[in-house]
Amino acid sequence: MASRIIEIRRKGNTSRLPDEVYDESKQNIGSTMTLSGDTRTGLTRDEERKYMPEILGMSSSDLNFPREVKEWFKSLTVNVLKKGVKLEIGTDMEGHPLNVMQFIQYKYAISHPDVGEMDENGVMSRRTPRFHIYDKTSTLEKAATLTTSRKEALTQYIQLTGDPKRADMVLRVLGYNPETLNELEKEPLLEKAAQENTAEFMRIVKDKSLETVAFIQECLTKAILRKEGNTIFDTDEAIGATMEEAVAYLMDKKHSDVIIKLQARLKGVK
Repeated sequence: MASRIIEIRRKGNTSRLPDEVYDESKQNIGSTMTLSGDTRTGLTRDEERKYMPEILGMSSSDLNFPREVKEWFKSLTVNVLKKGVKLEIGTDMEGHPLNVMQFIQYKYAISHPDVGEMDENGVMSRRTPRFHIYDKTSTLEKAATLTTSRKEALTQYIQLTGDPKRADMVLRVLGYNPETLNELEKEPLLEKAAQENTAEFMRIVKDKSLETVAFIQECLTKAILRKEGNTIFDTDEAIGATMEEAVAYLMDKKHSDVIIKLQARLKGVK
């Protein structure tokens, strides 16, 4: 059994009403329709069949069940007070909600156009929500994960500062041309990528094919290879419909002669 409490909180007062009047006003998350014209539930069909019988007091096999589900959600209102509203969304060992009613209210709320959620970067999922979800457990988990990832990325960044050749490879894959940058410019770019685009930075530095990807990027930059759409060509021969395919092509030992020819052509333009 794992309890998990989330809060639905109001947006701050941006109206012309005095704060004391706004604080006492009723703020409800009410019934809405989806773009297809159906009554919004926030539940999948399977979830409706699993949880709504307990709420409606009827079997999901009852012919009137779908209609009763719609009617119930048409009248659903979640009243959000000044201090917010807390909902239990935890589940037991078998995955069943500890509080079915509050779980359903939560699922409905997160699907509602007036309710937003913060992602791990603090970005709201909807631009101007009247309410937002605060999930302390999720926030702490995301913060811990992000902190750990950034520490690892910083370690990788420090290692790159002592390996100029590999650092140039990473810069190329990030979209920079290291040949146009001096050392004072390179390190800040790598550090910024490690701190602000951590997941992508870690994917690049841990990629076992980094050297080949960087080599292809250099060939593209110097017009040794060319790209049409996503397809990469060596003169008129396609070596991959994607970067991944081109990497696999060049890493195949039977194409080692192609690598040698491309390296020779690169030297000719330096």
